[in-house]
Amino acid sequence: MADGSEPPAGPAEEVPVGDGPTSSPGASEDAEDVANMATVAPGEIPPDQDPGSLIGKVLDERYMVLSTLGEGGMGAVYLVEHTTINKKFALKVLHEDLSAKADLQERFLREARATAKVGHPNIVDITDFGTTPDGAAFFTMEHLDGQELAQVIRREGPISWRRARPIMAQICRALAAAHAKEVIHRDIKPGNIFLVKREGTNDFVKVLDFGLACIEEEDTNQRLTKTGMFFGSPFYMAPEQVNPKDVDHRADIYALGVVLYEMASGKLPFKGDSPAEVLSQQLMDQPAPMRDTAQNVILPPGLEEVIMKAMARAPEERYQTVEELLQAVMELPDLPEPKPSGVRNVMAILGVVVLLAALGAAVLLSRDEPRERPPVAAPRPTPPPAKAPPAPPVKAPAVEVKAPEMKVEVKAPEMKVEDRAESAAKKKKKKKKRRKRRRRKKKTKRTKQTEQPKPPPKPKPSGELVNPFD
Repeated sequence: MADGSEPPAGPAEEVPVGDGPTSSPGASEDAEDVANMATVAPGEIPPDQDPGSLIGKVLDERYMVLSTLGEGGMGAVYLVEHTTINKKFALKVLHEDLSAKADLQERFLREARATAKVGHPNIVDITDFGTTPDGAAFFTMEHLDGQELAQVIRREGPISWRRARPIMAQICRALAAAHAKEVIHRDIKPGNIFLVKREGTNDFVKVLDFGLACIEEEDTNQRLTKTGMFFGSPFYMAPEQVNPKDVDHRADIYALGVVLYEMASGKLPFKGDSPAEVLSQQLMDQPAPMRDTAQNVILPPGLEEVIMKAMARAPEERYQTVEELLQAVMELPDLPEPKPSGVRNVMAILGVVVLLAALGAAVLLSRDEPRERPPVAAPRPTPPPAKAPPAPPVKAPAVEVKAPEMKVEVKAPEMKVEDRAESAAKKKKKKKKRRKRRRRKKKTKRTKQTEQPKPPPKPKPSGELVNPFD
């Protein structure tokens, strides 16, 4: 609650906590699809309450009521337009008969004060409050066009980790801001998480229904709070919420663990035919293992441990702050975006067809193509037989053809015996001439040496010493 006090135990009825999906014309037929409600004991629903009784009226001289977005036993949500700035808002009004009860009217306005106190981008923005001409309290909030997280899970089943983690991170940041202002939600569930298109994403989170801890009616899906002396939705309630005096911000951490469990597996951790049975399981049993509830879902390693710690039965065993839970979630590894089951089946069938076609084509080609002959050794060089059929081209080894042998075979027929004899005679004649020239040179040299006498020795002067070596 906004002020941390307990709401009175008196009876109350369902109250829409959000503006609901404007794209759904039948939003008033399913209160959970439009806005999650908080309920109290039956018998307090105002009889003959017309949800469209305010349509066409101007409230507080500035809000023209255009249509009904959702309606519950405690109040209704209308689409209104500000007559001065021509901007649309969602207006939540308390039923006239219940407005006479001061405790219920105080509880109704407490939601507006708690939400406005936090002021976070991921929390629905409360813009104004006032009273109708009949004295019923109302407040206005931003008009959202999108869908609830509960609708996404019911329609699509498990949410991929790449999509679930940013959603959970935004919810954690919103609750961290609320806890910092000492505001405890106490009714976190997919029905109170609204997804709108903003800032480049279709999953921008808006947390609804802050500070309103009431008892909700049971619906066919068992998603609304049961009648009893406790506050919240049984499937998402922490065990200590049975006694509201023991509730603190760690109850929201427990609910976040349940929401993360449901997003990852598409199922709730506890099932029962009645809220009492669900609460009994929460007090006595452990959540169903995710390997049983999410058998065909790819989950990041460590996710189940994070969820089980957030859902610990004892508050002191859980994450002690939302920031700790957010850090644990962001540290988990990434996973590729899984393909839809229909696409996976089609791809598998196409893969089988392509494989069979490839095998068939390979068999046909193997029949048409000639078989490869084994390698044949190169034959020895032999004269080819007369008129032999041409053999297949075989590459002869390089050793078979030798350059010297080719030269001998080509030049041998051209040589003649006469040419050889003539060549030998010429060589012999040349040798004789050379011998004659050498003899003549030697003879001439000897003759010259004989004809030239040696000069007489020079006379030696007297009185000089004679060199004995001369």
